[in-house]
Amino acid sequence: MWEQKGDDKGRWTELVDSETGKSSIQEHKLKVIWTGCKEDKHSFEFTGNRELTCKRCGYVKNIIIGFEKLENGKVVKVNL
Repeated sequence: MWEQKGDDKGRWTELVDSETGKSSIQEHKLKVIWTGCKEDKHSFEFTGNRELTCKRCGYVKNIIIGFEKLENGKVVKVNL
């Protein structure tokens, strides 16, 4: 049975299971699920219609043809 421990703090009110002693507030360790290149280090290639994918990290970016272009793996704005 879950029982309140301490004052009511809204969302952060701690509840404790009287049978197991388990608390409703726990600390979790974060894990890295994806890392990407820094913004200026991407090396893009076309993988679809207006879709670019970085060869190094897999980041997908859409470009607007006429305003941006791909030069040597980098996205460059077109001067109008």
